[in-house]
Amino acid sequence: EDLAIAAEKHVVAVLFVGYEHEEAEPKNEAKKLLDVSGLDAVAITIVPFNIAVPHLASTFFGNPASKLRLTAVFGTDFVEVRTASSLLANMLEVQNGMASRGFLASQRTTLGRRVVDVGRPLTPCLAQELLAEMAATGVKDCIVEAMPEQLASGTLNGLNFDLAVDLRRTDVKVA
Repeated sequence: EDLAIAAEKHVVAVLFVGYEHEEAEPKNEAKKLLDVSGLDAVAITIVPFNIAVPHLASTFFGNPASKLRLTAVFGTDFVEVRTASSLLANMLEVQNGMASRGFLASQRTTLGRRVVDVGRPLTPCLAQELLAEMAATGVKDCIVEAMPEQLASGTLNGLNFDLAVDLRRTDVKVA
């Protein structure tokens, strides 16, 4: 209906917003909608913030995650995630030395030997900046706390984890 009104007003470009998945190929979907409507216009597509910004930030900082081995610790309980993350980080430190491991979290992040008090939720740009600093200082392994708010905000979108520890599973039984 909106496209029919646009055709009557001789619109030359239509803005499409809100495609939630990259796989949806927004340009093709927008073109199909224009073809069906009969509107002779250019389709301009905008990818949602939580998809676009992490990829832009990663590109801006030189794709730092590709230079690190990333381990994600997923969970809903802050204490469980922080405990498991800290244990993994300490194991890496014992094995490879403090300078070779990083720890990415909202409250406190470790960049090898340096500690950064973040004190606020991570944003995609801040996460990529911290990962870039880790890679630049020689960090090889990074433990990433993956809490629901970070997943929902898209902060961790675009990061390819080498290992994932999922503390959310409740169907695992220990004998």
